[in-house]
Order: sequence, then C-alpha cells, then structure tokens
Amino acid sequence: MNETPKTPTTEEGSTPPEHTTLLIVDDSSFPLRTFKRAASMGGITAVTASNVSEAYTALVEIGERLAGVFTDMEMPGRYDGLKVADIALAMGVPAEAIVLNSGSEQNENITAFLELNPGVTFVTKLDFASGGIGEKMTAMVARMRAAWNRPEECDPETTA
Repeated sequence: MNETPKTPTTEEGSTPPEHTTLLIVDDSSFPLRTFKRAASMGGITAVTASNVSEAYTALVEIGERLAGVFTDMEMPGRYDGLKVADIALAMGVPAEAIVLNSGSEQNENITAFLELNPGVTFVTKLDFASGGIGEKMTAMVARMRAAWNRPEECDPETTA
C-alpha cells in the first residue's frame, strides 16, 4: 500500500510555522543566557552566537526556520551588530525581523543604519530592565514572524 507522507501538524491540525527560531547574538554570556531563557519561556527556539562569524554560520544552518535576529551592537573585533544585520538583510531576512540591541543609547552609525533600513528595530538593554523579558521577546518574535508573511512590503521592487 503506497501512502503519501503526511505533513507534520500541530495540535490544532495546522501546518507548523516555518519561522520558529530566533538567532541571538551577543559577545557576553550573561545576556545570551538571559535572552535565550526568556525566548524559551515564551515558547521560542533560540540559537546563540557570540560573534559575527558564528552568527553567519548559524544563519546558514537555521535557514527557513529563522524567525528573526536579535543582535548586540558592540562586539570585540572588526565587526559589530550592524554587520550581523547586513548579512541577515543580504540573506533575505525582512528588516522587521531584525532587532539591534545595545547597552548604550543609539549612536550616529545606528541612526544611519536605521534610516537606510526602515523596519529594523533598536532597543537598549534598559528596555528589558523593568521585567517581563519573556513577554517582550514573545512580542518581538510575533512581529518578526509577521514580517515573513508580508513579502510584498519587504520587496524593494514593489516598494520603490
């Protein structure tokens, strides 16, 4: 008897979402653990990277499961979070699915990047100091997933 393979389904009987994984990039282990735990508490799979090279490798490995990128701005070495965001954008990640994170306020490089890439979000670590990290991460990922469902808004051909 030849049976057609079944598409995996969720409890509600729908096809599971493709964009289920959040990439978190930070060179410090405490924020990586904190944000990964918060994402997990919100039901989000998180993959971590501590530098741009690891982030690139993770982006390739995650592939279609990628919901979004949450990257620290300041990292040691030649590249920073803007490079991670550039790579993600070049790989087709919608701008709305990218969050830049910093312990300090927005600087002129970040401002210029945000002007060139509307939809990318900037937050400071202080935005998470008031608590509710899990809920905030869940809300960010919901926004990121929604960006993938609106390809016409992310396509430069249709928005030019």
